[in-house]
Amino acid sequence: KALNQLRQTLPSYGWTTITIQPPLKPMMYPSLALTQTEQDTENKETLTAYKADLVSILSSVIEKAKSYPGIILTIAEGQHAALLVDIYQQELLPNPTALIMLSAYMQTQAENLSFAQQVAFSSYPILDLYLKKDHRLVKATIDVRKHAVRNELKAYYRQRQLFNQKTAYYPEKALTKEVVGWLKSIGW
Repeated sequence: KALNQLRQTLPSYGWTTITIQPPLKPMMYPSLALTQTEQDTENKETLTAYKADLVSILSSVIEKAKSYPGIILTIAEGQHAALLVDIYQQELLPNPTALIMLSAYMQTQAENLSFAQQVAFSSYPILDLYLKKDHRLVKATIDVRKHAVRNELKAYYRQRQLFNQKTAYYPEKALTKEVVGWLKSIGW
């Protein structure tokens, strides 16, 4: 719902939007194997295959986006936001001009720690939004990302909490205000 709302409102601020529906979430993820080693191996294999599908879709979208003037801004939600950071860090796709993450998280603690480090070492601006009433894994990873970014002195990172009434529903006006305000603050 939040992505759809941004898709509808950002054109009134001068942005052209392209929206995609990502592939269905990876099957059998996270792994239910008995040992941690087996779980890690299965999770890595599953995510690698899923990221390959996502990269092929995003490559087409990026080519289409290049036909429009201006910068390319990527907005992603949940696990897809974390997967995109990993894809960019592995250089499977060119870095976006900026990334907006809505309630970003991964399923396991190890993946969330890796995600936080990737955010801290990224070279592009990131707006990291989350909700007062959000998914438990989102709440568990917010401080980890904040501390990792502070340790690396990443200049163009902003983390904001939005207040919501219903769990996982972004308030429309506040979401648009944060996104547009952040874009103006970094010069767009």
